[in-house]
Amino acid sequence: MTTMFCHGCGTRLSLTLGQVANSVANSDSSKRDQSILASGRSALSLACFLLGTALIVRYVMVPELPPADLPTAPEVVVIGKDLPAWASAVAVGTQAKIDFAPKGRLAWRAANAAGVLSSIGVPFAPLRERQQTIMATQKKDGSFPGGDDICATALATLALQAWPRDAQVIAAAANGRAYLDANWKNLGRKPPLARALAYMAMADAQAGTELRARLGALAVDGSSPQWQAFALASTVPAERQPELAALRIKLTNDLWGPFLDAIAGTKSQLEARMLFIETAKGLTTGEQRLLWATVGWLAPLAPKDWAEAMKIWAGAASAPVDPEFAKACGTNAADAVMVLTITVPVRVSPFQRP
Repeated sequence: MTTMFCHGCGTRLSLTLGQVANSVANSDSSKRDQSILASGRSALSLACFLLGTALIVRYVMVPELPPADLPTAPEVVVIGKDLPAWASAVAVGTQAKIDFAPKGRLAWRAANAAGVLSSIGVPFAPLRERQQTIMATQKKDGSFPGGDDICATALATLALQAWPRDAQVIAAAANGRAYLDANWKNLGRKPPLARALAYMAMADAQAGTELRARLGALAVDGSSPQWQAFALASTVPAERQPELAALRIKLTNDLWGPFLDAIAGTKSQLEARMLFIETAKGLTTGEQRLLWATVGWLAPLAPKDWAEAMKIWAGAASAPVDPEFAKACGTNAADAVMVLTITVPVRVSPFQRP
């Protein structure tokens, strides 16, 4: 505490340290308020200046735009008194029938394959590259090189029509089918694998007429069980041979039973673990992967694992195939089987019940 006396009147003045501190704080607060007020005035002045400048530029310096000279729009009747033809043709109380079914498998694939494959995350580039590699080997007569011309041509044609993405691929596949059709009469002298692949290629494209009558029981006699079974998934149910006993005897892998059950429309005892990603990673051949992908598509017990495996296989090198199969089908065999594997969701209908 400090005591002082006024020099004029002699009055005693007493000051404390707290009073001094409060006085200093009040002075600082007053200075800060004055500074804020001055800044606000400056900002307001600047805003007014900019607004005035903008108004001058807009209304003084920039000339007015001429009025738009638009033609008079004709009057269009949006909703008239009379119903359109498509509506008047439907009687009151009935439902109009609109056909949304695609006209043929290949037309449907051309329009929808990209969307289906992208929905599961499959990269397109590897499929395009393999199809380009296959097309580069096609001969002028439509066939493809291999130990057996029918085997090689049928397998390559299957790989091309699995995703008919453009006119070039569509034409190459059509030329392959034309070669098969021209040589169909010689199938009886060809090995069973050639008959199975040729049947599968023509049935897959719905290009043959009365395919079942052409081959009859030879389509499922078990002489080439693996590819005869794969061909069933590409055949219209009405065209299939109903008796699958020969195939069941020859195909003993754990996944073939559920595959044939799905084709026959019967209930199957399939364990989900067989479709886990760990199982898929252990498959080393193209045929094994094609079977796994088809069963996983027909019986979606582990869809996330299935999609993950498809993405991995699409980006990896083509898995090797059976040596005898590769010899008959030529250098395109592994790539063609890889394309068939990745395109299972656009080639194989999930509704296989006859």
